[in-house]
Amino acid sequence: MIGSYLTARLAPYKPMQHALFGGFLGLALSILGAAVTWNLGLGPHWYPVALIVLALPQAWLGGKLRLTQLSSSSAA
Repeated sequence: MIGSYLTARLAPYKPMQHALFGGFLGLALSILGAAVTWNLGLGPHWYPVALIVLALPQAWLGGKLRLTQLSSSSAA
């Protein structure tokens, strides 16, 4: 979530789209990592599944936090 917020904060325009792009990138890498390491016994299987499931919601939440911050500063 912090990474998505930082991405949205540094985005020159459309902060939510930048945050979600990072989320989709994280989702793709999480799926790839889970597929490659699934049978190697590197740890519990719930961990890569949690990375996959939470990638997009956390990215959206980071972008939403930045949009909320932007709307509250423009209203003041």
